[in-house]
Amino acid sequence: MKRAALLAAALLLARLAAAGPELTFDVLARTAYRTNPERAREADSAYARAVEIGESGFKLGTAREFDAKLRRAAILGHVGAADLLCTMRSNAALGLVFFREGYAWCRIAQAYFRDTDEIGAQRVAEHLAFVILKLGKENLYLGRDYEQFTLRTMQEVAGDATASH
Repeated sequence: MKRAALLAAALLLARLAAAGPELTFDVLARTAYRTNPERAREADSAYARAVEIGESGFKLGTAREFDAKLRRAAILGHVGAADLLCTMRSNAALGLVFFREGYAWCRIAQAYFRDTDEIGAQRVAEHLAFVILKLGKENLYLGRDYEQFTLRTMQEVAGDATASH
């Protein structure tokens, strides 16, 4: 298991190195959700399905489907999905692989909430502080790398969405 995690991290770093300059949260203003009504409907539908599965206690779907739908909605730019991923990936029972995702999704949710939702921003800031503490200084780069990977993926999906729109 440890070997697989190291391999995944190495592959992520290789992709990041080849990907180009560091992205900023300006990418979030141009997500597929914000630029393509069809992708926004897809994100809303995926998020609603994830919530339905979760609220049913996974009686109406599997954990795998829940995670896939939630992740798809978040990558498309759904704010609620990013917020929920932040909350889920900052669970104390999880390990480094999940905390790196928590770091990325909490920072993305924080950027979404920055000027619009003070309570949401505070809640996300608390999750982010916990994730940073759990990652520690020596592993914070994992979260930063995953954040860049996630922003780049969101940018690529938005580019595909605007090209087909």
